[in-house]
Amino acid sequence: MPLASQTEDAHAKQFDAPTDGAARIYLIRPGTMAPKQKTEIFFDGKLAGILAPMTYLMIDTHVGAHTVGFNLQPASWTSLNVKGDQNTYIQEQISQFFSAEKIAFVVLDTRSGQSDVLKSSLISMTTNVSADHPPINKVNVEKSDSP
Repeated sequence: MPLASQTEDAHAKQFDAPTDGAARIYLIRPGTMAPKQKTEIFFDGKLAGILAPMTYLMIDTHVGAHTVGFNLQPASWTSLNVKGDQNTYIQEQISQFFSAEKIAFVVLDTRSGQSDVLKSSLISMTTNVSADHPPINKVNVEKSDSP
């Protein structure tokens, strides 16, 4: 997984809260145990990045309701409500039982979330994910006026 620069990672780990009513989400995959495959993460129906063990994404967005999922199927989505001028920490949890995998997203408290981020590396969000997806640019989700 291509990682962001050490400077970008260090800046993200300062945990500066967003301003002007914006919200910031840290999406973390802290585990090192199997399964070790990468997971495509979708935020509000758009590809946000690919998480591997010990990596995280930082997403700046607007206040309110959002969805996060591991594919484009609505059954994989988790809904969350984020507040302005603060950080929200979400952990991707993958469990495996024989050949079946289960992925869940859990909102963490600030202390646990920051601890997991500090042990992980920021992924680069300016790389081509695959031939099936366009290049990922830093995810800044704009509030839509349409319903």
